[in-house]
Amino acid sequence: MYASYAVSLVSILHCRDHIRKSISEQGDYERYVLIKRLTTLEDADCRSQLRMSKDAFATLVSMLKRTQFLRDNPQSKVEEQVAKFLHIIGHNLRNRTIKFFYRRSGETVSRHFHQVLKAIISLEDIFLKQPDGFNCPLEIRNNPKYWPYFKVVT
Repeated sequence: MYASYAVSLVSILHCRDHIRKSISEQGDYERYVLIKRLTTLEDADCRSQLRMSKDAFATLVSMLKRTQFLRDNPQSKVEEQVAKFLHIIGHNLRNRTIKFFYRRSGETVSRHFHQVLKAIISLEDIFLKQPDGFNCPLEIRNNPKYWPYFKVVT
């Protein structure tokens, strides 16, 4: 009787592990299909979801990989992390929405968001030019709507 109980217990545990692994593999496959669809198939999908072209996305990912703040790991690729970040900021989505679409935990989504944000901030020297205070574009200087906010009052 104890032997049959032990055998049934082992088979239940084995079945539970098999189901958990199957669900995990299904999530991996769904993420793979989603990222593939966003980055390689239709440029319209990438533009509507990530708010940039496939080429711009690929360039951004390669730049972020070079910063060493983002790296591929066995659980997620840099492309997925950046896609989640762009999806959140492009559509003002909440963590739980991204959690649902990308089949990740809320903690993972949050961690990836902050890692990508830190990596993007590290690129500020490339993308942002601080004003020198002497030159003002003519579009601002000649427009009475904007100029009062930029002129130097002495």
